[in-house]
Order: sequence, then structure tokens, then C-alpha cells
Amino acid sequence: MKTKFRVLFTEFWLQLVILVGVVVVLSVLLLAHLGTQPAALSASEVAARTASRSLHTIWSHPINAPFTILQHFAIHFRPVSIRASRLVAALYGGIALILLFIVLRFWHGNFAAGAGTAMCATSAWFLGTARLGTPNVLLLSILALMTGGLWMKHTLHRNFVLLVGVIIVGAVLYVPGIVWFILAALIWQRQTIFHELKHITIVLKSMAGALLVVLLIPLGWAIFKQPSLGREILGLPAAWPGLMGLVRNLYHIPLTLFAWAPANPTHWLGHLPLLDVFEDAMFVFGLYSFWVGRKLGRSKYLLGTVIVGIILIVIGGAVTITILLPAVYITIAVGVLYIWELWLSVFPHNPVARSVGMTIVILAVIVSCNYQLRRYFIAWPYAPATQAVFTHKPVNFDTITTLHKE
Repeated sequence: MKTKFRVLFTEFWLQLVILVGVVVVLSVLLLAHLGTQPAALSASEVAARTASRSLHTIWSHPINAPFTILQHFAIHFRPVSIRASRLVAALYGGIALILLFIVLRFWHGNFAAGAGTAMCATSAWFLGTARLGTPNVLLLSILALMTGGLWMKHTLHRNFVLLVGVIIVGAVLYVPGIVWFILAALIWQRQTIFHELKHITIVLKSMAGALLVVLLIPLGWAIFKQPSLGREILGLPAAWPGLMGLVRNLYHIPLTLFAWAPANPTHWLGHLPLLDVFEDAMFVFGLYSFWVGRKLGRSKYLLGTVIVGIILIVIGGAVTITILLPAVYITIAVGVLYIWELWLSVFPHNPVARSVGMTIVILAVIVSCNYQLRRYFIAWPYAPATQAVFTHKPVNFDTITTLHKE
């Protein structure tokens, strides 16, 4: 046994070291100073805590249940901990980064996966989502749909994939607006799904269908009691904006990404755009690369998710611009890969030029990551506008409930 372990360690020691390093870095990014930067809660975090205060509350309003259930138990064990309020978002943020790496690695290889995941993990946009105690992080669950679709298409374990897929769908259906991305994923992988279902027994299909029904019972019952929740699940607004409102919401999307973000100190710093200059350039190159490969299935699916996301943002429902984060950073990663491949096409056999090119690309990525980290960890939490909105202290709901009973 020891000999086998020694052989495995000798063969895979580098992968093990990289894995440990990645886990450490992600833990620092997502958990460091989680309860102190900022050192109080925002109004949106207080609303999320209130929605998670009891299982009865979640049952009666199960929107974002995958978040509120876990947050309920987190704040139950640490009632007045700010860190506990934000821990669930950090957990989902870490899962999202792993899924992003898997998708990028499968579509574009290790280089694009490493660069894209590193830039996403250190971006102020992502950190402002994954380190805030709100269910907004669940919008990144479209990465689970992408990963599930790729897994289904390239595995022989179809029975296991079916059950896992049902659980994923049953969970993300509780997230406002995600139902449309599920439909897009079903259209994207329709041929694979039909092919796989032919090889699955009726018993297993029945079990999967029953499991999906059980998972959706709380949502169905809540919509039956409050039909307005159905509109919320679809990502539709309570009041539709007029034509000018639609136009304004539409042009705010590119402005927020590339030029001038509207004031929202809960999520970002001042009016700085969400992307920096290097990311802007890589996004453009990534768009060009996708245009060249526009007939590929992944390009069509990614375009479909972007269109659906833009529509949901424009109509002004519960879906925020965070829904575009996965597609944006996939595009940026493709842009970095395109630049690297372009450099190699100019110097295909020159090792010195290859090393220089790799060094330049890595340094550019590091500079971008450093800028985003300083922006989030140094500038944002100490800005007066940020401190003005993070002023609420967590409340012990158990104590309040006891006092009410008395």
C-alpha cells in the first residue's frame, strides 16, 4: 500500500502541489476578512438574512432557496456573525470558479482556463458578488448548466448524469430568470438528451421524474398560494418599463462593463467600469475569435445565453448584470488565447520569442489581477460611499422569537 502511494505521489506530485496552491489562493480570496470588509451589513444583506430567518419563511417564499436554506443554518449557529451571513455566497462563488475552469479547459485548453479563471477570481466584479451575503451569486449557476451539458455529451455514465442533472435543474429553477437558461441548455443539447434517454430504462426515467417533482413541490405550492412568485421566477418585473426605460437599461449594460457604471456602492467602487483596460481589449479579441468560430455549437449557445441575459436585464426584473459575468470572462479568456496563438503564428519556431511572448501575456494578466484586487480589497471597503451603506449590525432572530413568545 505504501509503495502504491509513493508511486502515485511521485507521478502526480506536481498536480497535487498545484491543486493545494489553488485551494489556498481561493480560500484567501473568498474568505480573508470576510466579516470585516466591510465590518457591517448592507440593506440587501439584511433582507437576505430576513428571508433566511426560519425554514417556515423559506417554505412560504422559496425564491433562491439553494441560498436561503444554507444561510439559515449558517446564521442559526452563528446568529450575530457577519462572516456567517456571507459564507454561503463565498461557497457558491468557489464552486462557480471551479465550473468556469472546467468549461474553459474543455472548450479552449489549460492556458485559457488558467488565465480566464485567474482574472475572474480576482476581479472586483466577481468578488463583490461572491463575498456579499445575498443570493445574487446564484445567477452564476448557469455555469452548472454549461458543465452539465458538456458532461452529458462526453460521458458514458448516463444514469448518474441523469440523476445529477435532475438535482441541478431542480435546484436552479428556484433562481429568478434561470428557467430561460435551462430552456436554452435543453435546446443546445437536445440531440444528446434524446440520444441518452433512449438508452435509459423506464424505471430510472420514472425515478428521475419523481425526484424532480419532489424537488419542485415547495416552489409549486408557493406559486399556487402566491401567483406573483411565478412572475418572479420567470425574471419578469412587477411593472414593465416604458420604451425609454428599456433603451436606458440597454445602453447601461455596455456602459457599466466598459466605461461608466451607475453608482452602486453595495457592489462596486464609484463609477468605475466593471472591466479594466486589459480586459476590455481581451474581450474585443475574444468576440472576434467567437465570430470566426460562430458556427460552432458552443458559440451559438454562449450567444444565446448573452441574448437571454440582456433581455432579462433590460426588462428590469430581479436579474442583474451578474448574469453576464460567466459569458464575459469566457470571452476574455478566449481573447487571451487568441493573442497568444497569434503570437505563436508569427514566431512558430523561435523559443526566445515564445518565452518573451508568454512572459508578456502573463505579466499583463498579473497586472490586471493586481489592479482588480487593490480596487476591491483596498479602495472599495474604505470609500465613504461604501461605508455609508454598510451600517447594519446582524440581529439574533432566535432571541427576537423568544421575546415575542414571552
